[in-house]
Amino acid sequence: MTNVDEFLARIPSDLHPVSAEMEAFALFYVAKVLHKKAACLMSVVDSKYIKEIATSEERQRGLNRMIELALDTSIKF
Repeated sequence: MTNVDEFLARIPSDLHPVSAEMEAFALFYVAKVLHKKAACLMSVVDSKYIKEIATSEERQRGLNRMIELALDTSIKF
């Protein structure tokens, strides 16, 4: 589908998405095909679906927390 507005019109009116994502789907699909495990961390800083916009400071703090979480989790497993 190449028309974003057409695509968005197909979303049910009672559903209120806050983000859209494609890369993790590809990661998990390839992992499944190769019989491997995969994991993904995501952060939403801007979205077509919400009006709030993260400041550069909020993005940096959020990214730092995400990196710490990823590192702490990888040590445990």
